[in-house]
Amino acid sequence: MGFRIYILLYLIANRVCPRFPRTPQSKKVSMQRQQVKIEILLAALAIWFAAVPLTQAQSKRQDLPTIKPQPQRVRDRRPFTDYQRDPMRLVKEFYLDKGTSKSSFDLELTVANALGAGAWIKLDEKQRAAVTKAFETTVNEILEEWDPEDIVQVRILKNKVKDNRAVITVLRDLELIRFSLASRGGVWFITEHEVVDDALPELSDAIQGALQPGTGRGQVYDLPTESALKYIDGLIAKQGEGPQLLLLQYRVLASQKVEEEQARSAETLRTALSGKAQANDAQPKPQQQTQSQDDRALELLLQITSRWPDFAPGHLALAFDLLYYGNEDGVLSSISKDAERAIAPLQRYIDLVPYDPRPWRDLAHAYALLEKNSEAESAFRAAIERDPTYLDHYGTLIGFLLLSDNLEKAKTYFREMMKVAPNPDEAFEWLFDDEGFDPDYGRMLEELLLSFPKELSESKSGLVLLANTQEAQNKTGEAVKTMQSAVAISAEADDYEYLSQLYRQQQRFTEALNSANHALKLDEKFASAHFERACSLAQLGRKREALAALKQMRGMDPEMLFDPEEPDLQPLANMPEFKALKEKMKELSAETGKKKN
Repeated sequence: MGFRIYILLYLIANRVCPRFPRTPQSKKVSMQRQQVKIEILLAALAIWFAAVPLTQAQSKRQDLPTIKPQPQRVRDRRPFTDYQRDPMRLVKEFYLDKGTSKSSFDLELTVANALGAGAWIKLDEKQRAAVTKAFETTVNEILEEWDPEDIVQVRILKNKVKDNRAVITVLRDLELIRFSLASRGGVWFITEHEVVDDALPELSDAIQGALQPGTGRGQVYDLPTESALKYIDGLIAKQGEGPQLLLLQYRVLASQKVEEEQARSAETLRTALSGKAQANDAQPKPQQQTQSQDDRALELLLQITSRWPDFAPGHLALAFDLLYYGNEDGVLSSISKDAERAIAPLQRYIDLVPYDPRPWRDLAHAYALLEKNSEAESAFRAAIERDPTYLDHYGTLIGFLLLSDNLEKAKTYFREMMKVAPNPDEAFEWLFDDEGFDPDYGRMLEELLLSFPKELSESKSGLVLLANTQEAQNKTGEAVKTMQSAVAISAEADDYEYLSQLYRQQQRFTEALNSANHALKLDEKFASAHFERACSLAQLGRKREALAALKQMRGMDPEMLFDPEEPDLQPLANMPEFKALKEKMKELSAETGKKKN
């Protein structure tokens, strides 16, 4: 949805950055100097952020059935879900069943919340049609964001229920959402969904925009960058400068900054692949325009926090800009230059929103950059105290302590994490990194895991994590034995595919092939298992079967890329069919690059 950066801010800063070892670049981390560790971490953060396409084409929308006004008696007979009897259950459960989630919203109650009691009756037919369409579209978009497959946990931070009205603030993972609700006949309905970090009440904004076209802030998210900036200029001309509009302007500028950096990165990659890198290096780089844009974006935040000191989202955005983006070395500085300056706006935000645990994590990152480890640990702990059931806070703190060579404290917090977790598996899962670990961090994490032998021996997730740490240290034989213990507890296709990889590292290609076959028995459409088969078959001299496995992989997933230079596939290098596959991989890589741009 265009510039909906608020969705990404905490995903970036609190899921990528806090888990210090969890990036491909972290494999270069030296455990000897913590400052180097943190700098590499933030370099990875910036690269990741630059790769996110923030201005894709407008999302496809599925129109809801037209909502027609009904008599009160008919409305009261509408079916409702059991959780609608309790407003707090409603905000935690409404999105879990797509078949009933829309019943949690009510058009007339929402219009009353936005425009005042009895407002629906006062609208003429044309206005009702416009409002209904805006309501339907916005509800649909809200429900798209509440995808249960992407949400780990919803926690209530603050609630106020009085008579037939309620205001409930929740954390959806690490996104702050404020709900307004109203009840009718003892049944509760959502009447507002506010994105707190942008101070954007989405339903009211959509209804007001429908009645007065060109006044809704939410419309900005569906516009191209330049059009969005012009639209905001128009809003400011009509409504005057306000913190919400200036913050929205900043969001668009930040998005534009990412777009430009992404385009430059893609161009650099294309020229490198085409052998024109040297010629491209000679071209002047458009740094001046970018720098000016950075200055303008930061100036907007400074203006917001100065003129509206009680506008909490402005302080949070300023802290993010200073802490994670940087403003001295051009777009998306890989290492923040202003960690110390970020502390003041974070502390101001904490004063204004004391119940929010998230800024404490950011404060911890700032202290870590300044090598103030005890302050960083205290800040991480403050986040846990305000949000004690969210395991990611513990995982973040444990990762920080391991990077700080503080194994004993990491064990202490992991023991606490075990007590809070519903089961040991979930505690172990929060320490995973899909990209793997650097050897030193892997050694530290292995020591931590082995300190909990009973829980580890009974947890498949814990054993798979242990195998990952052992592989990181090139202890492949031990990793194989650990994975064999894991699959003895329960086996999924992914487990056997990973076991196949480990066997291949030991050049045990018969066992690798058997593991890949086991993976396909559990999931016959598992494309990666066909790739594993191809590698082992090629090394066993069964070239035709290896090519057939690669073709099966492509049949399962035509867009799946593989490295044609994979050493275990080199017995196929001179075969015409394999050469054709290599060319296809090059074409797919080029097409993927174009799509990202």
